[in-house]
Amino acid sequence: MAQTTQQNEEGLEVSFSTLAELKGEAATLSLKRFAQLFGKSYIWAYRLAKLGRIKTITGYGPVMVPKTEVLRIINEAKSR
Repeated sequence: MAQTTQQNEEGLEVSFSTLAELKGEAATLSLKRFAQLFGKSYIWAYRLAKLGRIKTITGYGPVMVPKTEVLRIINEAKSR
């Protein structure tokens, strides 16, 4: 089955299934929700944030991850 892709507002190419999954999400995700999208644990997301591997928003309550980071990681994996 061919996977249909399109570019989102940030110019990142993503599959329709990924866009559908993220469509109902807020502009930012908690570390827990970010990890859930990848089938990983909270600790995995925390370590990525601590190492600076993902962009985070801090200083305004809980640590949040911009939704664009999910798309960036998916695109990075597709290009390899």
